[in-house]
Amino acid sequence: MRLIKTAASIFHVALQFSTRSIKEHKEAIQTFILQHAAGDDGRILDFGCGEGLFSDLAGGDKNKFGYFGVDKDINSLNFAKIINRPASYIAGNERLCFKNMTFNFIILNSVMHHMSQAELQVFISEAKRVMREKAVLIIMELLPRDQQRGFFFRIVTYFEEKIKRIVYRDTNALENLFSGDFEMIFSRKMGDNYKEYIFALRSPFKAG
Repeated sequence: MRLIKTAASIFHVALQFSTRSIKEHKEAIQTFILQHAAGDDGRILDFGCGEGLFSDLAGGDKNKFGYFGVDKDINSLNFAKIINRPASYIAGNERLCFKNMTFNFIILNSVMHHMSQAELQVFISEAKRVMREKAVLIIMELLPRDQQRGFFFRIVTYFEEKIKRIVYRDTNALENLFSGDFEMIFSRKMGDNYKEYIFALRSPFKAG
């Protein structure tokens, strides 16, 4: 079983590096964070980080940001520690184990379709709590399967829907889902199968 999980992680990493829309999204998000962080003050929460696609934001020549990757899958976290730069990886769920007003940026990369409606509601409340006043929430999510293009994506998402019972939500509903506490400041389609959103906390800001 452990070998199967490791093979799945390797496949997932290979998919990330070979999919143009994912690479473009990563570059766009990294550029956005670098441009909007105040100096080195750029604490990042990568919720559902998997194998750590964004973990190179943890350090290097470009920045000294604080990067925290959180995921339920221990195997993915262990794999991330091996293949990616030093970063802080934490096993956890939508009930975030961080203090109020901790983060400048929260990333959700292809995570929401793995969460139930109840889990999403808890996460939204927790995200609001741990975000700083001018923080932003960055989301990349797959389009519903009937809107996706490409044989490979259709096969993968069919498997996930039928076997894992994963529900791919209408991405147009995301604005309504977050509208109570957040304001959508940017959205665009990425490639054929993804959509990207950036949300900011609504003003006036209230912690807790």
